[in-house]
Amino acid sequence: MNKEQLRTLALASLHQARSIKEEFGAAMSAEKLAEFNAHMTDFGKHNDAYEAAKSTEEKFAQLDSAYESYNTPAESLSAPAASPLAGPVTTNVEARKASHTEAFSRYMKYGDKGITAAEQRSFISGVSAEELLASGASPEEWAHLGTVDSLGGFLVPDEFSSELLKDLAGASVMRSLGRTRQTSRSVASFMTVAGSGNSLYSSGVTGSFRSEGYVSGGTAPSVQNQPRFGRERVPVHIWSPDVIEITMELLEDAGVNLEAEIRELLAETRRLDEDSAFILGNGVGMPRGIHFEATSGNIPTVNSQAAAAFTYAGLTGLWSTLPAQYRGNATYLMNSQALGQLALLEDSAGNPIFPTNQIPTQLFGRPIAVSEFMPDVAASAIPIIFGDFSRGYGIVDRMDLRIIRLNERYAPNVGLLAVARVGGQMLLSQPFVSQTISA
Repeated sequence: MNKEQLRTLALASLHQARSIKEEFGAAMSAEKLAEFNAHMTDFGKHNDAYEAAKSTEEKFAQLDSAYESYNTPAESLSAPAASPLAGPVTTNVEARKASHTEAFSRYMKYGDKGITAAEQRSFISGVSAEELLASGASPEEWAHLGTVDSLGGFLVPDEFSSELLKDLAGASVMRSLGRTRQTSRSVASFMTVAGSGNSLYSSGVTGSFRSEGYVSGGTAPSVQNQPRFGRERVPVHIWSPDVIEITMELLEDAGVNLEAEIRELLAETRRLDEDSAFILGNGVGMPRGIHFEATSGNIPTVNSQAAAAFTYAGLTGLWSTLPAQYRGNATYLMNSQALGQLALLEDSAGNPIFPTNQIPTQLFGRPIAVSEFMPDVAASAIPIIFGDFSRGYGIVDRMDLRIIRLNERYAPNVGLLAVARVGGQMLLSQPFVSQTISA
């Protein structure tokens, strides 16, 4: 291997080390540091061989010039040209290696400012490939460097990961809270018993006490028109987004299972669309949401007792207003902003009501469910609904999510159509109470 080939190899190793340093810096992993050290070792090996070859070449040149010195004036003799790779010429390989090691140590500690311009040229540490080429360095000296696109880097493809990165979806909570059942019809009926208006009794059935003993006259006891029965009809609605059209080429050539990924995304969208409707839906062509019932005045409400804010008294009133028989299985429903406002509550002395640096997961012993579809704390808003959702809110499934592959309709492409049939609405108002923020 000749001197120029050794020089090219040394330059290539040094450029690889430079690329790792620029990409990862001092935070490089153990694996990258090992790779960096390997390139620097290769550089030292090739550079030593280059220096030895150059030294031998210079000695031959001196030998040749010695024969000519008898016929050439001494003043015409010139010193060997400085190498663009290294600093001052030296034939001491061990001294050269020690110099490189010491300069490299200073470079790792202080960066480009810790080494001289000659050492920068030696290490290529302060000079990019483009700058070296612009300064007149011959492209042949840099041939086949995998990290420079114009010199062969396009032949080295990027590493490809088959993982598809996407944003994390929000949580859906209403299905886990409500009363869910299957139906084989377009409307599901829940049988109900009409209440009496008294929160302690589940019906209007009345009774009374009397003294024991003989009653004369044989009069028939009075009759009552209780209990009264009824039903809540929960209509089923169709959920279906627009068709997703994909080319066959993309389905076949993608580095991930694209159809499976799209099916997962459609299922995620369906869950969140449902949750939004179970909370905010107005019942027209969609489920009737629990928050819509509250804003419509169908759920009792308790004032927060402060303008645009929670208060301890208002939250206590919310808890105590819900009948005791429902509190044992009740849940608070609110969004993250409301939960944050709850965590900031202080007593009259300015001390946090909840433990410092802890976001509450319960309030008065009952769990808190978070849905971002609930509104923020604001004047006249209803940011909290407290109640037994498993008793008071019904969800019916007629047809679970189906994703239909439409081959002929969109040929030569493929269409993916998602369809589900579901309904939801409040069944009973007694198990719920809401918090209204003062204006």
